[in-house]
Amino acid sequence: MGVARFLEILVDDELVKAVYLVKLEEGVVAYWPPYAMDDEIRVLEDVLSVPLNPGLYFIVGGDGFAFKYVGLVIGRGILLFRIE
Repeated sequence: MGVARFLEILVDDELVKAVYLVKLEEGVVAYWPPYAMDDEIRVLEDVLSVPLNPGLYFIVGGDGFAFKYVGLVIGRGILLFRIE
């Protein structure tokens, strides 16, 4: 699917810099803004492994990442928010 304008309403560019819709079997299936797909998110989609319990949230960050991420499990996917 790639760039998905429907995710635009979740990006305020102050706190939330980008949003990704991730399916564990497929990786990133949609994201916003159009330039947000980079090497960091490609690494993260490969190592991301969380139980698919709807409502579960988690935080990813650390020295290996330029940004912090907040994830929210929705159905069989994850909304992953890149935050400042």
